[in-house]
Amino acid sequence: MELKVYLEELKKGPTNLLELLGYLDEYHKDTERLQIASTLINHTLSVYKLSDKEVRREICDLLCCRVGLGQLVLQCKRRLDENVAQVLADTVSAPRFRQILTNVQHTELSELRSLLTVRVYEELNRAATELHYDDLKEAADRYPKILLDLALSSSVADWRFVNGCLRMHAVDPFEKSMYTRLVAKFNEKNDMLFLKQLLGLMESSIQDVNVAGYNKVYGELEIRDGHTAVSFVVNSPLEMQKIVVGHLQTDEALAQRYISLFSLKSYIQQTSFSEHERLTRLLLLILLRLDDTQIRDISTQGEFLNAISNHLESNSPKVRFFGMAVGDLVYERLNKKPMFDIEEHNREREHFMNEITKPIPDCTLEDAYTIIRRKEQTIQRQYTETKIIKPAPVVIDSDPEDSDDETVSRKRTVPTPVYLKEVISYLQADSQKDQLAYEKHDILNKVLAPLVRTKANSQELHFYSETLLDLVLGLSNPYKFADFESWRLSCCIAICVGDFEQAAAFLIKTFFSGDISLNRRILILSCLSLSAREKSGLDDEFVAGKERVPGLGPQRLPENIHRQFMQYEEQQKPELKSITKQMDMLELTGTVTRISSRLTKKKPAKTKDTRFINNELPKMYFLLVSTWQYVNAKTGTGFVIGHYSPILNSHFLRTLALILDCATPSSIQVLDMVRELVLILTEHMKQLVVQYEEIVVEAVLAGIRTVLQCDGSLLRQLVGPELIAMREYLEILLENGVLNETTIQNSAHIVSQINRIATPFA
Repeated sequence: MELKVYLEELKKGPTNLLELLGYLDEYHKDTERLQIASTLINHTLSVYKLSDKEVRREICDLLCCRVGLGQLVLQCKRRLDENVAQVLADTVSAPRFRQILTNVQHTELSELRSLLTVRVYEELNRAATELHYDDLKEAADRYPKILLDLALSSSVADWRFVNGCLRMHAVDPFEKSMYTRLVAKFNEKNDMLFLKQLLGLMESSIQDVNVAGYNKVYGELEIRDGHTAVSFVVNSPLEMQKIVVGHLQTDEALAQRYISLFSLKSYIQQTSFSEHERLTRLLLLILLRLDDTQIRDISTQGEFLNAISNHLESNSPKVRFFGMAVGDLVYERLNKKPMFDIEEHNREREHFMNEITKPIPDCTLEDAYTIIRRKEQTIQRQYTETKIIKPAPVVIDSDPEDSDDETVSRKRTVPTPVYLKEVISYLQADSQKDQLAYEKHDILNKVLAPLVRTKANSQELHFYSETLLDLVLGLSNPYKFADFESWRLSCCIAICVGDFEQAAAFLIKTFFSGDISLNRRILILSCLSLSAREKSGLDDEFVAGKERVPGLGPQRLPENIHRQFMQYEEQQKPELKSITKQMDMLELTGTVTRISSRLTKKKPAKTKDTRFINNELPKMYFLLVSTWQYVNAKTGTGFVIGHYSPILNSHFLRTLALILDCATPSSIQVLDMVRELVLILTEHMKQLVVQYEEIVVEAVLAGIRTVLQCDGSLLRQLVGPELIAMREYLEILLENGVLNETTIQNSAHIVSQINRIATPFA
């Protein structure tokens, strides 16, 4: 009998359910497993808790695979009830689950890692929290340890899989048997991401009472790259630095590396005292491990002498002390007396060095696992809330002899900025230090985007565009201005339109490597796509900041000041050329603002700028494409950020579609752009068939609609096989009944268009 016949029988609720489920266990292809899982979830799970033990075991075995668990997670997201939650808990607790990493292909491992370490764990915890069943809570608590045990036992699971398991907070890597296995795997093949994660876990719980235990267990690791290990604790507490440096071999090159950083004037001037102190302690710990010959070599180096003199030039006594402490240690090793013999300094240095040189107590490895669980007794303190009261307005009485009204206050105002350097100072205004901070931010809220637009394509904007973008993206809204996110987006668009090539490259680099939130990344994507549309000649009226503000325009400062300012700008030309050259060489390896799907349907309001769409637009497009390809090569499923992955993936794909729409049909590179997008969409749709996400499917359909605007004969020659594959994936989704009504209509329309275009390949 064929699979369809069995599934039809299953839908009828047969009496011989156990026997029928046994037949289904013979089908192993992904498409077959998808049909089985969909049928079980839609027609059988409603009576799961009423079924006997054998039937429940067979259902769990059928769903215990990458496809089945993916469908279970989706069902939990759609409608969480006690049956589907119990099936998920039973499936990850079943004996067959221990075989889930057996015979896994390398291409499937990335998807399986994301599914097991993030999505399944999220839904188990949500079910335990919302449904309040003890067995669900127990399953959620057991799951992380079960999964880590499987990962360490499997020859397929790599370090990325193990690290994903360790990110589950319920896992205790310092449990004796577990840590022993982790050490054995690490010593066989070092993984520095694991080491960084392990050091982070140590740092979060290290105290004086348990430092001996952590020191002992850390010593079990055979670390082959000590320099990288030290870099992980540059900003860590002293005890962590002692542990890591204490297990290093003497290394003069490592000391020179941190002396170079310690000597930089920019580091001295821009680093906080606490961060500076941690670097000083780390450097001293490293220097203490060097022999006299190595110390002598360091003392003759120019960077070491610069480090001491640059610290002594500081106006801060604390900074001067850090330089003197390092100088004293080196000088005393060579001359048996400190360099700076001052009574008050000697007392402070002795206390500082005593903390650094205090040895960590020793213990046995057996005792270490007990010691690390000790906690210090903490004294509860009562804190009083400190409120910062905004200073009252200054009252200026124009005629103190005649005026007795103490309620009249003068309204504080700030001048409208003329140059972008003033704008930057306004953006940096801090309410704790600047009484006019509110007024400065308020005026920028009204004029920033229009002002930037008056500077479009100017040398001034080219010089400040990156700084402006960085400040605007990082700006908070302490004054609760209305429509703040819309204002932020309009400012970014104004900057990007005015200095497109440099601003776009900066935004893409920030998106890819910056430490920013999901909202900021989506705002960057919105800015890139809307800026591209405006530069191409498409007029989006909903973009704010285009209106002209009265009195705002190309104003000038007094002539002599203006001349000095522009002379300063002219002196920066070589540096600007260097920056532009570096940005040309840029390569990437390695409240949410959403884009409306209607933008891809909008027709040009005026003739497109062919110079832009032939040069700058393709450059940005292929930079975004390379970003996606790099990430997808690592994950297999696009961006992986847990529960919010579909939001970022859908927005990224829509951005590519919108940019392609700007290039269609006039760009000379449009065929290459079409081909890259089709390859990305087809590959991602293959994942969506197994792991359905509605908003991502809608984004893929928007991209395909944009592609289908091109000439059919060209598409047939260029991406005919890929379009056939896309049609097959859409037909599977249509058969499974997971699409909503609008998506069904869009999918059916696209399938018919592909049929018309790709008929010769059918």
